[in-house]
Amino acid sequence: MGLVGFSPTVPEGIGAVFFIHLFLISVLLIYFPMSKLMHMAGVFMSPTRNMKNDNRMKRHVNPWNYPVDIHSYEEWEDEFRDVMRDAGLPLEKE
Repeated sequence: MGLVGFSPTVPEGIGAVFFIHLFLISVLLIYFPMSKLMHMAGVFMSPTRNMKNDNRMKRHVNPWNYPVDIHSYEEWEDEFRDVMRDAGLPLEKE
């Protein structure tokens, strides 16, 4: 009731073991948010646990993927043929 009335008093009979225990609990509560134990909750919220297991029946495409301009190795070699020849790299077609 002392904590409720903002006038805490230490009861009689509390020894040093209690204060050591209280100190160690306080240290644990300070350390916990920065520890690896905080990642334990992420196991239950990870996307791989919440996804459907039908990846062999349906192809899942990321909706946020933007179109990427790709070109084949032949196109890349056509673009950099002179530089590759000067560097002495093997070319597939001359």
